[in-house]
Amino acid sequence: VTSRLEGYHHGDLADFAEAELSALRIPDEVQAFLLRWFTAYIHESDPELSVEAAEEQARRINVNRLMESINQSDSVKLLATNPLLLTILAIIHQTMNTPLPTRRVELYKVVADTLIRNWRRSQTDHDNRILEMNISSTDIFQMMSHLAFWLHENEDRQGGTMPLEDWRREITFLLKDYGESDAVKELVDEFLHHASQEVGLLTERSPGQIGFFHLTLQEYLAAVEMARQDTDFRLQKIEKYWANPRWQEVLLLTAGEIKEKYTPAVLDAYLHAILDKEYSDPTQTGRSTFIAGRALADLGK
Repeated sequence: VTSRLEGYHHGDLADFAEAELSALRIPDEVQAFLLRWFTAYIHESDPELSVEAAEEQARRINVNRLMESINQSDSVKLLATNPLLLTILAIIHQTMNTPLPTRRVELYKVVADTLIRNWRRSQTDHDNRILEMNISSTDIFQMMSHLAFWLHENEDRQGGTMPLEDWRREITFLLKDYGESDAVKELVDEFLHHASQEVGLLTERSPGQIGFFHLTLQEYLAAVEMARQDTDFRLQKIEKYWANPRWQEVLLLTAGEIKEKYTPAVLDAYLHAILDKEYSDPTQTGRSTFIAGRALADLGK
């Protein structure tokens, strides 16, 4: 009997021996997973093809190419060790019929979009119930971005979580304009169900403590929110967090998100704001230069 972690609590099945599966190993377990996945996909698309022929085609056309994309980036390797995210990488590869995006912000956007907008339909052939309640997938994406930033600022430093009641309060604030209190309460419940049970972005890490199921997606969505805010907001957060290692990835991904959506002048101002911190704290000499340089390396010419 198998279950996702958030669908099971220790001791739910009396007299069963319990074990938690480890992350997939790279390259052998990831490669074996992909070979089975693509073989099944090809065989379903062409049932007259033998399993052996489907496997050979999967290895030659799909697995080798996708493994090459995965091995080119440490951040993509981190995603690939999770079976859910690895499945999404396989779907993206199959749908795009090209190598995975090389820039992290582009790849994370496709992964987050797939989870938030398309995952339930691809798995069950049913739409998300929440979309029938006057809230769009774009609204959900923006809400998840806000919540990721909120959590990154306020989370329990040990577990990357916040109490369920705090989540309810923050989501209620985001949905306050969607109707009367009873309607909003129902929408909050449905949103939490959608985010945790249907798409799996949120998970209960310990009783009553909720967090994102993968730190990479939390960091990316927090960066989306930071890029969406105005210049003064970003400057304030740079001032507060530039020397904090927990925020380095968010700062880097924010640069990528700004490049995607705003003018070069906005990006230039953002990078200079980071670079200028070099002179504000002698104990952090080199850190801001390193972050700005990493951002440039991510962005390309």
